[in-house]
Amino acid sequence: MTKPAPPLYDPTLVDSPTRAQLLTLLAQYGSAGLIQGTLDEVFLTLLTKSYPLQDVLPYLYGGPVPAEWYTRPRRFDHRGLCYAFWNSYITAFTQMPCPARPRLPNGTQPFVGQAPDDQILFQLTQLPFLAAIHTWLAVVEEWLQICNIDWYWPYVANYPHQLAMWKPGDEASIPIYLASLKATEYW
Repeated sequence: MTKPAPPLYDPTLVDSPTRAQLLTLLAQYGSAGLIQGTLDEVFLTLLTKSYPLQDVLPYLYGGPVPAEWYTRPRRFDHRGLCYAFWNSYITAFTQMPCPARPRLPNGTQPFVGQAPDDQILFQLTQLPFLAAIHTWLAVVEEWLQICNIDWYWPYVANYPHQLAMWKPGDEASIPIYLASLKATEYW
């Protein structure tokens, strides 16, 4: 029997008002732009730039780390971190499938000017590190379940040799598909 994966985040550390605000913000943008960069860029920035190593390293390694690790120059394996980020969603959605939820309407606005990364990071960095990272993990989990997918069909139409990973009526598999699409990008 396979050992179940730990939960993606600790619900007791999620800041609910910030979570709701960020989901509202994300709903204003088309999912194609968010899936292409915003979701993992915010995750990486929280880990590599926004907080001190004393907060980040114990989170990444699951407990205390040797003191000399704090004096080394910051070198993070961005590809590895992003792969682990997306793979954790694949594992979570596979082990605990979620029922299909209503998706945001197609045709939401594309990025005009700048992506919402700065707005998201501003809100998250008002929180202590653990609250920020757990809140972001919760936001991404929910967003994957409700994001619009209007960009998907033209993508498949442009690449007819690619099999459609899901069909209308099978929306519960969309979160796994999106997380898999991103994980393979960092493989």
